Amino acid sequence: MKNAVISHAKSDEGVVMTGNEYAAEVGARIAQARKELGLTQLELAELAGVSPRSMQGYEVGEVIPYRRMKELAAVLQKSTAWLLHGDAAAQEESTAEIVAHLAECLEELRAVHRKVDNLGKMIKGLPNV
Repeated sequence: MKNAVISHAKSDEGVVMTGNEYAAEVGARIAQARKELGLTQLELAELAGVSPRSMQGYEVGEVIPYRRMKELAAVLQKSTAWLLHGDAAAQEESTAEIVAHLAECLEELRAVHRKVDNLGKMIKGLPNV
């Protein structure tokens, strides 16, 4: 088995892994996502633009497909964070997206509040009928 580029990584549980263990986990997530979509290795290889042998190597953890990660994530309908780091990273990414969305919503709410305040001032300034 080829040595993975990374020498150590942490699993979802925070356990330090060797590069080969990390590559195997990444490969297992690629295989899991492929199976969830009902794809064969050959079909995924074709959709990702790699050879069937390369795909087999990715899934068994011979190599981590960093150069193809975006294509694989798109085809597999998963984030690159999930493919590389599992559920913990995907959760962190989701949390960051939620926080950003909430910040946008808060700014919109503040803008609406300012408009309501301005309308209230305009109404108070109208003559009584």
